[in-house]
Amino acid sequence: MSGLEVLGVAASTLALALGVVVVLVVRAHRRQTAQLQAAIDVLAADVKAAQRPLKETAPEPAEPSGRTLVVGEVVWTPDGRSVVVPTTSQVIDATLGRPLVRAAVLGHGIRRALRAEHRDRVRSMMRREFHRRRKLRLRAGRRAARLAIVRDDQGFGGLEDTGRGEAVS
Repeated sequence: MSGLEVLGVAASTLALALGVVVVLVVRAHRRQTAQLQAAIDVLAADVKAAQRPLKETAPEPAEPSGRTLVVGEVVWTPDGRSVVVPTTSQVIDATLGRPLVRAAVLGHGIRRALRAEHRDRVRSMMRREFHRRRKLRLRAGRRAARLAIVRDDQGFGGLEDTGRGEAVS
């Protein structure tokens, strides 16, 4: 057998083995899917059986509050707890409630900021800060002028004034 024939036989054997593995995996997947579908059907039947008594015996409110009592779907978890799925109106109320609160807070802040007393207080704070900064700039300029070494260009003995009342030669 030549090397090319050996390579062909090896490739076909590998392809056959790969095909067998794929068939086994697909069968196992289908078997698991069928088992899971059967489990889902059993759980759905349990949920439907559990919902019937709850919908029939929905508690009536003692005092009519003007709002209708909506009983959502009950979903049973595997550990035995029941979870009530919120209705569409409850989801919408919760979703729109938060932005509505944020808009109310923003509106209150804008109204407060536009009041005359608040504007006057902010204006006076800005004026005080402006004057304080100007004083600091002037003070820094005077200090820099005092500390600057001034050369005597007029020939008074070549002494330099340090700004501290002493002459340096």
